[in-house]
Amino acid sequence: MDIKLENNNIVRFVTKEKKILQQDYIRIIDPKYPKSIELFPMCSWCKKIKMETVWEELDQAINKYGLLTQSVTPSLTHTICEECYKSLTSFM
Repeated sequence: MDIKLENNNIVRFVTKEKKILQQDYIRIIDPKYPKSIELFPMCSWCKKIKMETVWEELDQAINKYGLLTQSVTPSLTHTICEECYKSLTSFM
């Protein structure tokens, strides 16, 4: 991602994909499935989920905590993890 400050204090974000990877279907991020009222923070940049105090890869958290074995999938709320925040603010 390139972040550039242009005239009139406009910030331009330019992104391009480095690599496209095939992944298995993940029901937890599908909006058509019923969700619980329990919220799990998910990083909008890297897609890690915060479980208790640790940010974990989405598929690892699903397997470790059995998130998809429940009759209702957990709800996700979007935020940014500390690692991505540091990376983003290092450009400024």
